[in-house]
Amino acid sequence: MPRASAPVETLPDVVGFFAVHGLLCFSVAMIQGFTIAGVKSPKLGLICHTKTVSHALLLFGLCVAMPYVTLGATALNTAKYLVVGGCWGSFVGDFWASVIGQHLPLAAQSAGPPAKCFPAEEDYTIPQGKRPAVKGSPHPAQLLIKFPALAIAAGVMVLLYGADRSKFM
Repeated sequence: MPRASAPVETLPDVVGFFAVHGLLCFSVAMIQGFTIAGVKSPKLGLICHTKTVSHALLLFGLCVAMPYVTLGATALNTAKYLVVGGCWGSFVGDFWASVIGQHLPLAAQSAGPPAKCFPAEEDYTIPQGKRPAVKGSPHPAQLLIKFPALAIAAGVMVLLYGADRSKFM
């Protein structure tokens, strides 16, 4: 049984919002792909490219799922801005990280030199007794990688809350 009924015009608006941002996100990822060779760490540039394509696919997938979600207008707006804002914030953070050649530990390790872990991030790829001390405050790119991931997760959880549970089984 649905908890709240969204106005008729809200669902198509949200689907359209996700679709247009999915197209834009995918297009930006394709253009960003041409910059991979020119950034400080090309492998981090490839990570940015791949994540942005994945976010575009997430937005397209949400377009398909939206007819099975019943939420009020406030919850739908909250979810759409969390998810789409998270996708764009992640792109900015990842692109910035590829330009400066610093990222979170696993990405920096898989990218290899010249990529390094952010100095303000604990490098959990190194055994605990040998890790260098964390230095300084977080770089804005570091925050633009972490917080958008939380925003996307929160937005998707709001949508999941409104999902038609009869479709789970």
